[in-house]
Amino acid sequence: MEVVSYNNYAGFTKRFFAFIIDRIMIWMFIYVVLGYARGISIYSIFSLFDSDTIIAEILVMAYFVVCETSSWQGTLGKRLLGLKVVNEQYGRETASQAMWRFTWKYLSAFVLLLGFIWVIFDPKKQGWHDKLAHTYVIEI
Repeated sequence: MEVVSYNNYAGFTKRFFAFIIDRIMIWMFIYVVLGYARGISIYSIFSLFDSDTIIAEILVMAYFVVCETSSWQGTLGKRLLGLKVVNEQYGRETASQAMWRFTWKYLSAFVLLLGFIWVIFDPKKQGWHDKLAHTYVIEI
């Protein structure tokens, strides 16, 4: 069994860069898949409540949920930066937690990104979405 340090919470900068890596990879994948399969332009993917945007966000959620509940316990971006998502017992999060964590990220973003910026000031480096889903992001 892997030994986890209980005070090795991941800070804002590493989490931000992991997020950027993930978003670039997933949007490139989505653009290729949706663009090729449906003949759409990159501009329609980024429109707000377009059916393609909804499909894209479902694919993004699936990526995050599958990766974070896998043995990696994190997305490829997190993996590359030595991070993993854990539950309050420092074990693997459930699929339900991962889905709620992803969903709560919209709240974190909606209020002027304060839910993400909260990571900087929180002693356990939790964003609002982490607190609501009862998860932590740790360095491994």
